[in-house]
Amino acid sequence: MQEMQNNKIVIIDIDGICFDPTERLNRCKNNDGTFDWNRGFSNEEVRQDAVIEGAPEATQRINDRFRIIYLTGRSNNCVDATIERMREEGFVKERIITRPSGDFTPDDKLKREAVEKLRFLYDYDFVAAIDDDYNGKLKPMYEALGIPCFLTFQDFFQSNMWIK
Repeated sequence: MQEMQNNKIVIIDIDGICFDPTERLNRCKNNDGTFDWNRGFSNEEVRQDAVIEGAPEATQRINDRFRIIYLTGRSNNCVDATIERMREEGFVKERIITRPSGDFTPDDKLKREAVEKLRFLYDYDFVAAIDDDYNGKLKPMYEALGIPCFLTFQDFFQSNMWIK
């Protein structure tokens, strides 16, 4: 096993990679079919998300070689439940970056700004991102920043990033 390198970072999304938000997203719709952001990103609702099989173990495996930063479109309104569930399910405990309450910035812009800020403030070497790219904009955004983006843990583990 290789020694972990402290400045080498893998960015991991939470919804769609660690937890399955499908039921919550469907359950938290308004009568007109729009998403109820306050309810959908409440501690009560995110506590009910199902863990994606193998995700906790994947974060443990990644943590053997790289540091992890969880970068999510979840609101900071539900950060307590997110941290609690991640701890209960055995995910690697690391930094979680959420969106501010009431911020409706598109995920690709929100995450781009977060990565640029982290690069400015710290000596991080982002080796990869693992993000489900539900809107088709996240993978190109990461790659424009020079960060290979994988849509699943399996894709990451089968890549040259992991084999090196």
